[in-house]
Amino acid sequence: MSPTKAGICGRVLRFIFGVCVMIVALPVWFVAGWSYNLRSLGIMAALVLFYTLVHFVVSRYLAGLNRWIGAILAVTPVFLVWFYGQGGGPLFGQGEGGTAAITYVGVSLLIDALRADSGCEVMALPGLIFGNRTHLACIVFSPVDILESRQGVR
Repeated sequence: MSPTKAGICGRVLRFIFGVCVMIVALPVWFVAGWSYNLRSLGIMAALVLFYTLVHFVVSRYLAGLNRWIGAILAVTPVFLVWFYGQGGGPLFGQGEGGTAAITYVGVSLLIDALRADSGCEVMALPGLIFGNRTHLACIVFSPVDILESRQGVR
């Protein structure tokens, strides 16, 4: 199945959810110190590099991968960075991982909304870099996109 553009409902929902996530994340960036922010930016850069590699491998070598299984596999690393990167967690003890993961997802959702991507939300930045869309599903919003395409809403 080739990636399609998201309809207006899917785009609006992605935009609203992305704005809400950024409303949660931005105050942390403004209150935290420089060292915390630099560590969070480093983790975000690592996430971008990781997902760029994932996007390259999936689009080049795993094009036949089931879109839902691929989405679960793609979302798991950012979820783990968020889960284990909370304050007092075993990874990035002050919460840098959680801040980076939430910010990465928020930015990705906003990019998805602006580009009308119907694919996996964490693959938005690599899709922007490579200039294409992923065939992986968006766990939350793909059902909306499917309903929208069946109704013919664009």
